[in-house]
Amino acid sequence: MSIQTRSTKFIAIIIGVALTLALLVATGWAWASGAFTPPPTSAQTNPHATAATPPAASQSPTPQPSTTASPSTAPASSSPAHTQCEDLAMEAAEIMTTWNARKDFNQTASELRARHLMIPARAKQVQAPERPATGPEWLTAAERNATSKPTLELNQAIESDPDHPTISVIATWRWEAPGHNDLVSSERRVFFFTCTQHKGQLMINDYTWSGV
Repeated sequence: MSIQTRSTKFIAIIIGVALTLALLVATGWAWASGAFTPPPTSAQTNPHATAATPPAASQSPTPQPSTTASPSTAPASSSPAHTQCEDLAMEAAEIMTTWNARKDFNQTASELRARHLMIPARAKQVQAPERPATGPEWLTAAERNATSKPTLELNQAIESDPDHPTISVIATWRWEAPGHNDLVSSERRVFFFTCTQHKGQLMINDYTWSGV
């Protein structure tokens, strides 16, 4: 190979190296300045790709107000006649269980004191027995000159016609006397009263009681 040929090849190699270096420098400058844009990814070219789709936000359905009305649990109001009969029954039961053991001949004396709450026909039926009251409790109360103090409550277990009511009252009592501890009675009574209109006024039509 001649000297001229070798010189020509050497010059070509130098030119090739220079061009390669120039290309590398130009590419680096493009990356640094942002002029070079990388090719789009599959997620960019396909908007439905899984990697590019955010998870849908869970949405709970908005609760709607109920259109079904709840059944009313409020108790039906009593009729005026029922309420008045309750008042009469409580008053009568209180009178009928209040005694002064020393002054009252027997327990029927208290029922005689309640006759003003009854219609005349029923009031006439109240008859006191001829026997005096006896028993350890009554005799002890009489020695102390004690008076009974009743505790009353309506018997809610009974049902009746609101316009012609039957009212039940449960009564207990204790004996009170100055200077003595109260003597709690072992007795307990359940009264039953019925009411009716008499000359424009509600009155007790009938009653009965039993010891329990």
